[in-house]
Parts: sequence; structure tokens; C-alpha cells
Amino acid sequence: MRRPAAPATTPYGLTIDSNTITQVDGLSNLVTIKGDLKLFSSQLSDISGLSNLTTIEGDLRIGDGSEGTALTNLDALSNVTTLGGLLSLW
Repeated sequence: MRRPAAPATTPYGLTIDSNTITQVDGLSNLVTIKGDLKLFSSQLSDISGLSNLTTIEGDLRIGDGSEGTALTNLDALSNVTTLGGLLSLW
């Protein structure tokens, strides 16, 4: 007998803020974030793990003002249809 797949976790906000993080592949089951998504890692160059994300109920902040990220595009966020807060790009 097969077990049903575990439902995707829905965090109440997510911050990536470590200069050693370069990708977020482990987040590929994420569909909704019930708060802010903050991508502050200066080494973050691949966010394709967020490609299933459709809803961010809070802010989307990329870069922290003093340091950006290593991202060259935001294609992985193309499925986001709902942004409940601000969009900040540094």
C-alpha cells in the first residue's frame, strides 16, 4: 500500500540570509508562503527551487540594500500570481 505524498509545508515567512547559500532546490514543494519571502544571500545564484511557488502573502525582498544577490534572472518566480505586499529589488 502506497502512502500519500506529504503535503507541502506552508511557512509563515521565509528568509534566506547566509552567504554560503547558492541555491534553494530543497524548496521545490513550496507553493504558498503566508508571509514575506526575503532572499538576502549575496551568493544566491539559482532560485529554480522556487518554481512551484504561486503565492507570497507578504513582501518579496531580493537583496538587502547593502548587498545584492548573484541572481541573473527571476524566471523561477514566473508562477507567482499573488503578491500580498511590497516588491523590493536591490
